[in-house]
Amino acid sequence: MRIGRRVVVALTVVAFVLAGAAAAVWMFAGDAADSGLVGNANVVGGLTGLVALGLATVTIAQGYWQKQDKTDKVIEESDPTPTDPTADLTAVVVAHPTPTGGGLALPREQRNEGSEFAAGLKHGHASAGNLFSVDWRPMLGDGDGDGYEFEPTGEVRAVCVEVPLLSDWLATERSRLSAADVSDGMKSQLLRPVRRAQDKLRKLGSELSWLARAAHHARYTDAEIRLILDRALSLRVNDLLARTDYPGQPEPLELRAMAAFTLGYAEEELVELGFDAGKGDGGCVASVPRRILLESPELMAVGEALAPAGATESTKLYTACQFAQDFTFIGLADQRRLWTQFVLPQAFVRYPLHRLIVDVGRIQRFGLP
Repeated sequence: MRIGRRVVVALTVVAFVLAGAAAAVWMFAGDAADSGLVGNANVVGGLTGLVALGLATVTIAQGYWQKQDKTDKVIEESDPTPTDPTADLTAVVVAHPTPTGGGLALPREQRNEGSEFAAGLKHGHASAGNLFSVDWRPMLGDGDGDGYEFEPTGEVRAVCVEVPLLSDWLATERSRLSAADVSDGMKSQLLRPVRRAQDKLRKLGSELSWLARAAHHARYTDAEIRLILDRALSLRVNDLLARTDYPGQPEPLELRAMAAFTLGYAEEELVELGFDAGKGDGGCVASVPRRILLESPELMAVGEALAPAGATESTKLYTACQFAQDFTFIGLADQRRLWTQFVLPQAFVRYPLHRLIVDVGRIQRFGLP
């Protein structure tokens, strides 16, 4: 129950009146035969008591006001009035395998060189990869793809990424392993990869949100950001599936095989390259298609000049990648293409977030690792 300041002031005045009346009675209701000295002492004592009682009352009232002010402030701060109670501050997006993608349990022999699968990849049909796609509009907005509609300071404050195929698989594996007839210590060891994968899946939304903001800050378009997010998510999901023994996945530590499997290339069509930002800013390693490099006239001119006479195109390419080093030998359009489609999504899975080089403009050198 709250009492206003006016009530407290009124109570203080009443206390003063009562105290004065009590002091008057005490000072003057004594025996008339008392000496003047005793009477004076009674007067002084009564006045002193009156002052003391008044000061005590004021002190108590002031303390009450301060306490009430603090209480009101705490209540106001702990119960803020939302500017828009209906605003949804969490963006929920759902990832599904692309309808044109290859089967997630595709046997390894069908992905080898010479197979129909590999032949399709050589003609640029990357849709045969094991990719996931997401409708990112709850997080990125409704841009037309060429603009910068994503607002880092907008209403969306959190992102929840749901991957039914992965979450269902992890739940099934956890249930199966929990029912295994083994010791508790062995059961805990068997469940460790599943628990780690579930933990990484829970963190995926915040990590992809960070990546989207960083890509927006680096001035990638909406279309490029969507592509980066789709491929980064696809590589992470396939990695988690592989680490929990999902059928048909490459070994998780075979990085080039995982990139080929996810992105839709034969392993032989990818080259492992290192990229360096210079001046101690770090770098990364990723698998990129040979075809994009072969189509770079500046880069292949270096290979032509340095490779032995009669060398094959592959030899010229590897020679160029070994000696060119300057990243400007790859045209600006191909630099951006490599980064959005291949390098950055792979780096998202291979390295911690603080080591990612999001802006391709920071890269100075490249070459064979």
